[in-house]
Amino acid sequence: MSHEDIKVLMGAKTETAATRLPLFLHENTEGLPDSFDSREAWPRCESIKEIRDQSHCGSCWAFSAVEAFSDRICIASNQVDQTRISSENLLACCAGWFTCGNGCQGGFPSGAWRYFKSTGVVTGNLYGQ
Repeated sequence: MSHEDIKVLMGAKTETAATRLPLFLHENTEGLPDSFDSREAWPRCESIKEIRDQSHCGSCWAFSAVEAFSDRICIASNQVDQTRISSENLLACCAGWFTCGNGCQGGFPSGAWRYFKSTGVVTGNLYGQ
C-alpha cells in the first residue's frame, strides 16, 4: 500500500477550536469497571458488532458518526430499535468544509453530529442490502 493509498483512508480532519465539540471530564472515576465490552452489555444491538466497509474512501469521519448514532438508537430503545443510519446520505449531503467535510476526501466527525442535530438523519442499511 502506497503512502497516497494510506492518506486516502485517513479521512478524519483535525478539529480546530471553532469546530471541536465540548469536552467533558469527570473527576470521580471511582466505581468504574476495569474493562467494559459494549457487545456484552447490549448483546441484541447488532450495530455494535457490525464493521462497515468504507472501501477506498477517506470517509471514516462519516462512518464512525453513523455507526455511533445507530448504536445509541438501539441502546436508548432497550435494544429493540435496530435502525441503521445511512453513511452514504451523510457523505453526499453534509458537504463543504464548514459543515462536515469533503466526502471521501475527509471530514469532521463533530460536523456530522451537528448535521444530525440541525438537519436530521436518513436511515439506510449497508450499501447494496
